[in-house]
This record gives sequence, C-alpha cells and structure tokens, in this order.
Amino acid sequence: LVDGYLAIGSLNRAYYESQGVPARRVFGMPYAVDNDRFAAAAALAAPDRDERRAALGLAPGRPILLFAGKLTPIKAPEVALAALARLKAGAAAGRSPYLLFAGDGPSRPALESEAAARGLTDDLRFLGFRNQRELPAFYDLCDVFLLPSRREPWGLVVNEAMNAGRAIVATDQVGSAPDLVRPGVNGAI
Repeated sequence: LVDGYLAIGSLNRAYYESQGVPARRVFGMPYAVDNDRFAAAAALAAPDRDERRAALGLAPGRPILLFAGKLTPIKAPEVALAALARLKAGAAAGRSPYLLFAGDGPSRPALESEAAARGLTDDLRFLGFRNQRELPAFYDLCDVFLLPSRREPWGLVVNEAMNAGRAIVATDQVGSAPDLVRPGVNGAI
C-alpha cells in the first residue's frame, strides 16, 4: 500500500531493497544539518582554540579525540575509552591523545571507574551534556571525532563534526559512515 519509501542513506536504501521494496519506489531523502551554521560556528571558535584547550587542562601538542553523544551502551563510549588505552600504550612520550566525552548518561559511572582502573583519568575529560550551540567549538578543538555506536540509524553528529573539517572514525553500524566517511581521506570506518 506504500507508494514510496524515503531512504536516509545507502544503508537505509539497501535495507528497504533487501525487504523486497523495488528500487524504483525508494527515494533518497537527505538527512542533514545546517552545514553553513556549523561551519561558521566552528570557524568562529577557531581563534580561541588554545584558550579552550588550556581551560580544560589539556597540554599543547597532544591530539584530541572527541565523543559527543549520550553515554549509553548503544553509543558504545567504552569502545572509545578502550581505544584511548590502546593509543596511549603505543604513543611516544607526550604524544598520547586526550579523549573528551561531550555528553552524559547512565554509562558515565562505569566509564569513570574503568578510566581510573586503566590509569587514564589524566587523559580524558567528562564535559557533561553540551547543547548544540556549544558543540561546534568542541568539533573545532578535536583532531578526530569518534562515533563507535553499536547501532546508529544515521548519526547527525558526523555531519556536524565534518563541518569543522575533522577526521571521523565510526563503526560500520553508523548509517552515515558509508555515505560520508572516505577511508584514508577524511576518516575511517
């Protein structure tokens, strides 16, 4: 009884077609953010990058990884924490990255405990919930944006972070990844 299906990306299109929907009845429906607004806000934040870094107690010269989202099992923030531990173990002295968690949620206490157990408390910052007006400054601050979700229909935060020109690392369960992330060019899947 449905005349047409609106697919928000290639994975969504493939899903509909795998369920027997004829390709001619599936139409692309961009799932996007206001690119001009996010790019302008990130550019406006750039001159104050060093001050923001200092306010967070982040030493100069160390890369910054950013996770922005709800701290819940489906978003897999513990994967970002495990990645930090692996990167720290393999990094040269003074070059291991920082990890910023912009968001809050039920996984936070477990993440804090795990960070302490792994000796990572000096390498990460829990920033708490940040509204959308604040996020472009954090996208500008980071070197790499992480979205390790176990299931993410799209992940608009990828669109947002890309407007700051940041590399994206996302799982293959993030709907936007195959459409927006070009491995070796602007990130990795």
